[in-house]
Amino acid sequence: MLDFIGGRNDDDESGPYDLVLGADGAWSRVRNLLTDVKPLYSGITSLDVWISAQGLEKRPDVAAFIGKGTCLIASEGRSMALQRHSDGSARVYVFVQTNKEIGGEVPSAKALLRLTEEVEDGEVDWADEKMKRRFLDAHFGGWTREPIDVVMAMTEQPILRPLYMLPVGHKWESRPGVSLLGDAAHLMTPFAGAGVNVGMMDALELAEGIVGYVNGNEKGADKLAWMLRKYEEGMFERSSKDAASTEKMMVTTHEDGGMERIRDIVTGKDGE
Repeated sequence: MLDFIGGRNDDDESGPYDLVLGADGAWSRVRNLLTDVKPLYSGITSLDVWISAQGLEKRPDVAAFIGKGTCLIASEGRSMALQRHSDGSARVYVFVQTNKEIGGEVPSAKALLRLTEEVEDGEVDWADEKMKRRFLDAHFGGWTREPIDVVMAMTEQPILRPLYMLPVGHKWESRPGVSLLGDAAHLMTPFAGAGVNVGMMDALELAEGIVGYVNGNEKGADKLAWMLRKYEEGMFERSSKDAASTEKMMVTTHEDGGMERIRDIVTGKDGE
């Protein structure tokens, strides 16, 4: 058992607990109880920026280009994902490949945004028209005007995000009383759109395992540990397939001619 002490107040139930589940995301602290493996920089950094429904009403050209769903545009080393939301707002993910090798150095915001002075990681002054233009000219020079105009029109919630991932096939030695789910267990980039779905399946299978244990005739640490091992074995096999397909989509998207291969993958014409 793990015994947590030092709650926020005297009324907190500070333990001990029979089971601790780490659903605490990319930089999970619970993961440290199971493995020394840390997330790796994927080689891609994303600029995430939005426009409100009201702002989009004033830019019918931008609304028309984005459409009513999701649009992906890519060329070697760079891509954009444009997305319309149900409330009428929209966002764009601007992806820049800074390293082709996974696990390399994360570029500074100063270097990526072509700034003259250091800024806090993730901090983006998207009201700075000159900075926006320098960034887009540096990384998307040669692209047609329409997607550039879309990014220039975005005004809200700008943030720069280096994208991280855990190694494909990452697993750990099962430990009684503690396990992981979601990004804590198998952090992926968004390029296959699988991460949330995989995490939801984790939660379902783990919940079913816990309910089965609680309702079962036999209790005890051995039975609980057996339930966790069964969950982890299934989760490792299932999530490693999605992690592999996610890495494939990430790499392919940013290769020369990658969009043609992405088309073949999603239409089942790639032979795999």
